[in-house]
Amino acid sequence: MNTRLLRLYFKVKGIGRSFARIQCYQSSYSTGLSAYFDLAAAALDSNYAYGSVLSGQQGFAYQLEDGWVKVGVKFTSAFDGPIEIRIQAASADGTDSYTGDPAKGLFVWDAALRDLT
Repeated sequence: MNTRLLRLYFKVKGIGRSFARIQCYQSSYSTGLSAYFDLAAAALDSNYAYGSVLSGQQGFAYQLEDGWVKVGVKFTSAFDGPIEIRIQAASADGTDSYTGDPAKGLFVWDAALRDLT
């Protein structure tokens, strides 16, 4: 099993939503990490990992022009298989529920997962 240092990042703009979330899981969903970002403040609100395969995460958020925010996480993976990545809207820090509204959501672009090893 190889240990890799990875960085996942993307640019996001909230449309009626002020929080975004990144989730990364290994294939069995028993190990992963999650990070919540406050888009209005261009700040990382919370991040955590569980299990033993993904660890050492560091989140970041930077304000860009015209309401866009660059957000991401850097983490260590000891998992050789695929990693599932989810980018989603959140209602608040630590809140996964999103009832949906066709007039609200997130614009996301320039998403990338880079191996820094």
